[in-house]
Amino acid sequence: MHYEFKLKLNKIDSNDYSNIIIPEVDWYLNEAQDIFVKQRYGISNAKRQGFEVTQKRIDDLKMLVVKGFIPPAPIISQADTNTYEICLPENYLFLIRSKADIWKLDGSCPMKMDVGIIQVQHDDLNNITGDPFYSPSYEWEEVPAVFMGPEVGWQACCENTASNYTPGCITDPNCTCNPVECLMISGVPAGGAPDSPPNARCPLGRFIMYTDGTFGIMNAKLDYIRKPQLISYGSGVSGASYNYPSGIVAPLLQHCELSIHTHREIVDIAVQIASGDLDHPNFQVKALKTQLNE
Repeated sequence: MHYEFKLKLNKIDSNDYSNIIIPEVDWYLNEAQDIFVKQRYGISNAKRQGFEVTQKRIDDLKMLVVKGFIPPAPIISQADTNTYEICLPENYLFLIRSKADIWKLDGSCPMKMDVGIIQVQHDDLNNITGDPFYSPSYEWEEVPAVFMGPEVGWQACCENTASNYTPGCITDPNCTCNPVECLMISGVPAGGAPDSPPNARCPLGRFIMYTDGTFGIMNAKLDYIRKPQLISYGSGVSGASYNYPSGIVAPLLQHCELSIHTHREIVDIAVQIASGDLDHPNFQVKALKTQLNE
């Protein structure tokens, strides 16, 4: 992909842009890969076709589809009444499908497996939870759900209050630390600001599932599109590799994970981005090519 990028960016038999170094080419390729995935998942593309609308769109992202991921067991959530939550996996990008195993809290009915979870909007929750036809229900297998961001700072708060905090409190159902008490504490705990990243639980966000209080959620299962690995040609650098801006060392060699037929499309997007940054005289031609490649 590096060779193709430089070939398409440069004029034939010239080295007009030969001074673009390997980490910069990696950066352009990864930015292009990120744009490609988002365009093929949504409809912000020339053909206005999203994920799985056509066979081409299915094949574009099939290498990133994760089926039947089971995160750690849901815990009772403090986000709202009668809710359970799970943390989204570290490589999560877009949700495709979700299911849950539910059971009656009084033990009067057997567990129901693989009940479909219905994603709803936050501003519809008042109507949904109060409507007998759409509210959460064990009998009708209705489990509404919404997304939320990380829960920040409560572990740090617990560690610096009189609460009986114990390590592993986040996952231990017998934990004696009270998250509500921690979140209500004003001021900055001694361990740092409440919203500092090291203190965040579920850094990629949370999936909040609603019940009516008569049933619980045992497991959740997610089908989703994951983040692709970053493209890297670290072995091409004289120092044997280089560091990303985050400080992480780039892999010596990481090929694009997406299907082979997408690689040239990704390179064309990278060339278009670089052409715009460099004020390339053929920018419009390169932009047109990315549309033709879809």
